[in-house]
Amino acid sequence: MSYSGQFVDFYDKIFSKKRYDKEVDFILDAYKKYSRLDPLSKDSVVLDVGCGTGTHSLLLSSKTEAKIFGIDESLEMISKALQKRTKFSNVHFYNDSKKISGVQSDLIISMFHVVNHIHNLKDVEEYFEFVSSHCKKDGIFIFDCMNGVATLRDPPYNSMVERYSDDEMKIVTLSSPDTDLLTSTSNINNQVMIFSGNKMHGGFEYTLKHIFWTPFILSSILEKYDFDVVSILRPYSLEKEASYRDYKIVYICEKKG
Repeated sequence: MSYSGQFVDFYDKIFSKKRYDKEVDFILDAYKKYSRLDPLSKDSVVLDVGCGTGTHSLLLSSKTEAKIFGIDESLEMISKALQKRTKFSNVHFYNDSKKISGVQSDLIISMFHVVNHIHNLKDVEEYFEFVSSHCKKDGIFIFDCMNGVATLRDPPYNSMVERYSDDEMKIVTLSSPDTDLLTSTSNINNQVMIFSGNKMHGGFEYTLKHIFWTPFILSSILEKYDFDVVSILRPYSLEKEASYRDYKIVYICEKKG
């Protein structure tokens, strides 16, 4: 899909219950545990690939003095991120990867299943190649994803979820996956219903296509682009190794010399 229009307008509300704060704390703890580089400081660089509306980057910028660069292919997502950036001088958002040409990062993150939104092997390889080209030797790369093994054993199912509510508005989504196990894909059709009081006064639909990459494929590509897989964890605990049953997993990787 195109990450634009009403989906972008309501993105932060649709995902308002996502524990971004917990994920950012996990990222910082993982960097402290696994990095052989200096602690993050004003001389460090963090790159957020597929940053969306910038929530991870902005939370990181409030917890570290490092320079933070967020990049996303959606111009409308970046526009939202820039609107939210007003109080943070150490974070920058770009829609054009050329703007970060030459940037070498101590820490790279790519959160909220970015890799599952990449729809063919060629583009996945280009994604990891891009990350590798912007990562310092011994730098840390952290990304989360849907575990292809677990999702193919137990495919996504229909669900209705209340996403957001305040005194004026409530947002409910109805998700209906169309999964093809043979191609390891799922088109998740989402109906967004916007209520005022007990009456629905608006809504829209969007579809997200997911590819269920297996850990074997991801680990093989990471090795090709000079990353060691340090650990594959359950979200978001440094103490819990992932298993094939875990629907979502987190990779901690280190850039080789």
